[in-house]
Amino acid sequence: MAIWGSSATDIWAGGDDLVHFDGTTWTAVPTPPLHARLQWIWGSGPSSVFAGGGDLLHFDGTTWVALPTPIAGLTMGAWGSRATDVWMVGLQGPAMHYDGASWSSFAIAPPGQLSGVGGSAEDDVWLVGDQRTVLHWAQRVPAPAGGACTRPIALACGTRVYGETRVGDPNRFAAYPGCVGARADTGGEIAYELESPISGDITITMTPHDGDLDLVVLDDDALGGCDGASCRAVAQASGLAAETVTLAGVAAGQRYYAVIDGFAGAASAYTLDVVCTKK
Repeated sequence: MAIWGSSATDIWAGGDDLVHFDGTTWTAVPTPPLHARLQWIWGSGPSSVFAGGGDLLHFDGTTWVALPTPIAGLTMGAWGSRATDVWMVGLQGPAMHYDGASWSSFAIAPPGQLSGVGGSAEDDVWLVGDQRTVLHWAQRVPAPAGGACTRPIALACGTRVYGETRVGDPNRFAAYPGCVGARADTGGEIAYELESPISGDITITMTPHDGDLDLVVLDDDALGGCDGASCRAVAQASGLAAETVTLAGVAAGQRYYAVIDGFAGAASAYTLDVVCTKK
């Protein structure tokens, strides 16, 4: 049984399903299908709650949605100092850190199963596991600057990134005048910077999870930043369809900006895949 609450009138409990206590009554709450019992629940507040085990769920204050699990196998616990500083551990793989936009992995030494995590601040985090493993994280995680296009998140070839536009720039670009036929993207944004390590082709695929998002790739401007008028390519499928942009014949060292934006104010979690092919 997992349990967490933000107050005496907002308590979540789960195992084979999820229930919520409003201070008076326990109520069963619908969720996406679960493939294993929930092992933990943690939130930064009533409008941002995670739950996990064999699945990873997120509650935005209204609805529970399923997110891709960045750890193979069963996740056993999560804790954070705030919504943009969340640690998650499991029985396989490294410890994972969520900065509000994407998950990053942190190797543990010695390798082993992690079963719990807690702390008092972002630079005072404790992880425990099998074989009497006790690990202490005593520094701040170097955090990318969120979704501001002037300080984008670094992106690399061969990576898969999990993100969420609800924590990005509220609306830096309402339109992309350099993209012919581009839709009105008035939702929040997350921006990534990719400097090509190869001469060849780069394929970027963005898959939205619960909202209508668009993928826009921009060239860098004269100052090395991104500019909505310097559009390289755009993919704007409707609904939850995956969107792919292929940059053909790029030169090594060329910098691009991939912007994930919400159509008509939409917000959503997403997966971003980058494949580079040297030619």
